[in-house]
Amino acid sequence: MGSSIELSCDAPIRAPYVAFQQGALTYEYGKLGVLNAIENIM
Repeated sequence: MGSSIELSCDAPIRAPYVAFQQGALTYEYGKLGVLNAIENIM
């Protein structure tokens, strides 16, 4: 019971590499999570 604050992202392994994000409490938290993940990858 209760909510989940999990953030996940799925995408195909072939072009076009469109990612589908799900989770996050608000749009802002989701956006920050994605930006942080991209920064860590770079």
